[in-house]
Amino acid sequence: MEVIKILTAEELYGILNQPDDDGSFVLDLEAAREERAEETLRKNWMVVNVAPSSDLRVVVGSGGSKNNVGWVHTEEDELNLLKRSDWERIFTPNSISAILAEHVWEHLTYEEGIEAAKTCYDFLKPGGYVRCAVPDGFFRNEWYQNLVKIGGPGPADHPAAGHKIVHTYRTLQSMFEEAGFQVRLLEYCDEDGEFHYNDWDENDGFIYRSKRFDHRNQNGELEFVSLIIDAIKPEEWCPSCRGD
Repeated sequence: MEVIKILTAEELYGILNQPDDDGSFVLDLEAAREERAEETLRKNWMVVNVAPSSDLRVVVGSGGSKNNVGWVHTEEDELNLLKRSDWERIFTPNSISAILAEHVWEHLTYEEGIEAAKTCYDFLKPGGYVRCAVPDGFFRNEWYQNLVKIGGPGPADHPAAGHKIVHTYRTLQSMFEEAGFQVRLLEYCDEDGEFHYNDWDENDGFIYRSKRFDHRNQNGELEFVSLIIDAIKPEEWCPSCRGD
């Protein structure tokens, strides 16, 4: 299976036509219902081979957002970073060009983060990358740090209640390097709280909670930042780079 797309049962049992040169599909839900597919709708996500491609890009833990057009958006219950069997069911090793995770890795311990990074490494093509954004432990803003701290600000149903770590550029970099990656820092604060920015292309993975795109950052004032990196799988395997 070279290329996959994750489809809902509703989509799978729809009538798929392929009229366009770009390989896009048109879904006719009325036709799907006429085919007596109602009982299968919205049950399980399924995997089908849709078209050959050399640019398979995956968003993990998308939280319902569809910010990255053309990417495969997934949720934790479909593609869990800590369940290798999920990845083996959907992908083949060395098949993915890019993986994006915006505010996902802080829901893993440091050790879990290494294991998740190793899984991503195995399924990325050589030269592929993980674009990872997490809250920044060096950002000097009391409101922000209270929000992103381990366990979150208090309410059990708050999205940050599942936070298990607050990374700094040092911990996030070392975590991915331990999994074998080469790391490029894109946005981060240093130990003195100074913010650093290295230009990056949103077409290679859009991060909303970032200097340029978060609506809370106005008039040159940073109110909400992320620690953002690209973790790149080397073109050639380096046995000494990873402690397997």
